[in-house]
Amino acid sequence: MCSSDLYTAGSGSAIQLTSGGSIISTPAALTTITYNVVNTNLVLTSASPEVFLAVDTTAPRTITLPIASTVAAGRVFIVKDSTGNAETNTLTISPAGSDTIDGQFQATLTSNFGALFLITNGIDRWSAL
Repeated sequence: MCSSDLYTAGSGSAIQLTSGGSIISTPAALTTITYNVVNTNLVLTSASPEVFLAVDTTAPRTITLPIASTVAAGRVFIVKDSTGNAETNTLTISPAGSDTIDGQFQATLTSNFGALFLITNGIDRWSAL
């Protein structure tokens, strides 16, 4: 990499945009999220590395979120019915303690192949998208 391949951001950090005169179309390191298959009830903790939970709904399942105040604001979990049986076998997402999900004490997925994107304020609640 030569100095002509760099662009300096406002913070003074060097960002490589070109290589030998060609635009770089793929970053050197892509951010990926952890994909986890879940085939039982699961209690998540603040140390849980999971982000994407592909839940087997061949039986009813419950996913319990960590207490919001034990994780940083912006912590995300994505819960997905990966087998398409949520209409028959409900997938329940429960916050721990007195936390809520959009003011409720649980959320349910009852649509086959449905998903919920959950994000916390890091204090006392989770929001679902």
